[in-house]
Amino acid sequence: MRFLRVINRESLLVKEVSLCLKKLYGMT
Repeated sequence: MRFLRVINRESLLVKEVSLCLKKLYGMT
């Protein structure tokens, strides 16, 4: 259960970071 929670948190962070990177690339 704990591992699943950690994985979920990491996956959410990765999604947020990917969205930020996409925005930055779109601006350039």
